[in-house]
Amino acid sequence: MTIEYSLELIRGLGSDLHTVADVMDGRNAAARYEQADVGRQVADALDHFADNRDDKRELLTKSRRNVGDMAQATAASFEEFDQEMAKAVKTILEEPA
Repeated sequence: MTIEYSLELIRGLGSDLHTVADVMDGRNAAARYEQADVGRQVADALDHFADNRDDKRELLTKSRRNVGDMAQATAASFEEFDQEMAKAVKTILEEPA
């Protein structure tokens, strides 16, 4: 079994979700999302949300931050796993035959 992943993409996802949450929460008015970056459906949903703010805003913003945190934690866990595996392989290869 092979697991392939990109730490850069996973970390970027976490960062992007925090940026979107900041924009939606009004914390980062300078940050903007582009339809090409987030996709048409996400951009449409964000625009609809911005136009029709209601009591769901806080929940949606919190959820985006939580998913962003999970993506960043996932990247950190994969990186730690890579380091531990490399260390274990090195130890095995250095053992006398």
